[in-house]
Amino acid sequence: MQVEVQAENDAGNMVVCHQFSMAAPGAGEGKAPVEPRREAFDPVKAKRLRIVFKPKNSVPVHVAEAELLNRVETAASESFIPFFRAQSATRPPFSPAAFDKSALAHPPPGWTVPGDKVIDLTAKVRDGRLDWDVPTGKWTILRFGYTLTGIRIVPEMYVPHMGEGFEVDRFDRRALERHFNAHIAKFLDDPALKGAICGFEEDSWEAHWQTWSEGFPGEFRARRGYGLARWLPALTGEVVDGPDATRLFLHDFRRTISDLIADNFYGAYRELARSRGVQFHAEAAGPRVEQFAPTDPLRFKGRTDVPMGEFHSFVTDKIIQPDLKEAASAAHLYGQNIAAAEAFTGLDDFRKDPFAIKALGDRAFCLGINHFYLHVDTHQPDDRTPGPIMSTLWGIGFNRHQTWWPMAHGLFDYFARCQYLLRQGNFVGDLLYYYGENTPAFAWPETLQPPPPHGYDYDWCNEELLLTRLAVKDGRIVASNGTSYRALILPDEAITSPEVRRKLDEFEQAGAWILGPHAEQPLAGLLAARKIAPDFTFTGGGLDKVDLLFIHRIAGDADIYFLSNQGGGTGEANCSFRVAGKHPKLWDPVTGTMRALPQFRAEEGRTIVPLRFAPKQSYFVVFRPGPASAVTGVAKMPNFPPQKTIRDLPGPWEVSFDPKWGGPEKVVFDTLTDWTRRPESGISFYSGIAVYRKIFDWPDAKHDAARLFLDLGKVRSVAEVRLNGRDLGVVWCAPWQVEVTDVIQSGANHLEIRIANTWINRLLGDQGLPESERLTWTNASAKCLGNGKPVVSGLLGPVTLRAENGTSSDP
Repeated sequence: MQVEVQAENDAGNMVVCHQFSMAAPGAGEGKAPVEPRREAFDPVKAKRLRIVFKPKNSVPVHVAEAELLNRVETAASESFIPFFRAQSATRPPFSPAAFDKSALAHPPPGWTVPGDKVIDLTAKVRDGRLDWDVPTGKWTILRFGYTLTGIRIVPEMYVPHMGEGFEVDRFDRRALERHFNAHIAKFLDDPALKGAICGFEEDSWEAHWQTWSEGFPGEFRARRGYGLARWLPALTGEVVDGPDATRLFLHDFRRTISDLIADNFYGAYRELARSRGVQFHAEAAGPRVEQFAPTDPLRFKGRTDVPMGEFHSFVTDKIIQPDLKEAASAAHLYGQNIAAAEAFTGLDDFRKDPFAIKALGDRAFCLGINHFYLHVDTHQPDDRTPGPIMSTLWGIGFNRHQTWWPMAHGLFDYFARCQYLLRQGNFVGDLLYYYGENTPAFAWPETLQPPPPHGYDYDWCNEELLLTRLAVKDGRIVASNGTSYRALILPDEAITSPEVRRKLDEFEQAGAWILGPHAEQPLAGLLAARKIAPDFTFTGGGLDKVDLLFIHRIAGDADIYFLSNQGGGTGEANCSFRVAGKHPKLWDPVTGTMRALPQFRAEEGRTIVPLRFAPKQSYFVVFRPGPASAVTGVAKMPNFPPQKTIRDLPGPWEVSFDPKWGGPEKVVFDTLTDWTRRPESGISFYSGIAVYRKIFDWPDAKHDAARLFLDLGKVRSVAEVRLNGRDLGVVWCAPWQVEVTDVIQSGANHLEIRIANTWINRLLGDQGLPESERLTWTNASAKCLGNGKPVVSGLLGPVTLRAENGTSSDP
């Protein structure tokens, strides 16, 4: 954001006398909390001065105050308390540095306010006038009040004309009940909707911050055991009774804010929902919560029926939001088996297909999420396509107007199978990170210290969980649902309550292993010294080919591992599991098939299984007890018998496009090619479904292969295959194959492959046409069309028949 200081010249015109750049809140190295910005410029004499703020993209700017000072003057807003605005919860974003034990105030001598000299004069104020017989001496009079911040509800902030009014008071249960009865209850009480609503969802926190409410002083006294009055000067930046005392008060102040949000907002919502027989799902508080209120997100998520996180599709090869792990930790430790997430939120560029988002979804699964809220299924009220999208910009088109919607069940079946298995039994984690008593307290990347070594999974816990829901059994830290951990890792933090110290002492006396953040040995070495082997490791493949993530659950006598290849290549890996005395099976969530993995070996309490992965491919490997002979030797039959091409299916191909979208009803492709390279504009700009047809002969003699596969080569974006009139399902991800063993027949075989691409090509084509000739309509902004380049589309091949020997289905 650019800022200009303007002064009136002798001609009465405002001219720029100084300008500078000002970063957005939290921007820059370390994402430090925003403190007052001091900018020096040459002295100016003028009748009028003006400060002009020029934000990028016309984003609203909220200016609290500005002061013009001589160089030697001190601003009224400056404080001797480091990171004062973060510590007093009046200005996020928050950073761990703001609450580090080294961030103590260092006032000059004589600048500390003695708490016993603070006098509450509230009773002496009448009609706005102070009537007080002032004692002898020099006094500073502070007047405190509270008012609305002026922040409107989120839709009004981001979607003009879609919302009006102020945010609800999150500290006041009565206010929340009024809000509930005036809004949500009307849906629940509507006879036409009786029995149709099973729950409601509260989205991520985007309401900015709140520091006061009508009942706050009483709530503070009830929760902290002392009154506010003598400490109120600390909320103006004064140091009261010394640095340590002020730090502790500001901690209690922030803690009370967090407690009120937990109990009177999220907790009250859950109680109101349950009173109506429905569930409360919430992203309490959501990603980037450090920009908003001082929070304890685990406690917030613990006040829901289904804790939620959120992840975005802006970058499809990683997730940076720690609240996914917090949502999973809340589900594991508060006893809610489902950990949900707002999934694939992003800018709708009309280019994303199921394969493009698969690895991202798999990464969320490996972080403990087992229920997706797909972002977004925008309501489509009419048949114009692709139709409206959220806020002209947001969301992947999970709706009936999507080009690949008739084939979307392939993706949704995959999600359903994964989510079902990932809800079975209990999560297996070795490390439990305690993120302390500071408020805000949540899963900063900086607080994951020491980081978990490769192959060890973890959860987060907070003070409430430590004091009320964890115990020690046989040296393990155990939650009430049976989930257990080998070690508790503590943060480097200044504040530890007597209750927490007593609980930690009890844990140690019961045999728990408790670690500080600065152990002399690396964590991997400490785990090895205690003979705690990694839960999962792998060798081979190379990061450009096979890069595996995992999550492990135990259900009864079954060990369930989900493995996701985040790499973009095909490769093999020797996978080592911390399982002994059981035999593995491979469950493929894409096809729903299950089969034995005959090649494996036992080794020092572990099971080594060679596996092969296609790009972005994922499997479940499920271990169950079996006969002794099945777990002692190495089978001669490989887990993944090699395939070889036995037949090419080259052109010509008859291809049918839908004339409704500008394509030819019938055309012949002599060779398989990208639609955008065709000379016909009706094909090069085509979006939708095209049908490829071909008849090929198969010899009378049955091939000696155990299994035959139809390999489609490269597909952009989704395929549906029929052979001899039989539906073989949807092919939407690598290895882009379907089995045809029992379908192929002697003589002529009729092959039909339906291919769907994405909307971007038709939208780009329509850009150059008069509005009356366009085939598409959307409210999407120009940003959605990206760089204006069409994307590769169609069946690219080569299409082949491939033979494999030696495997069979095994239920």
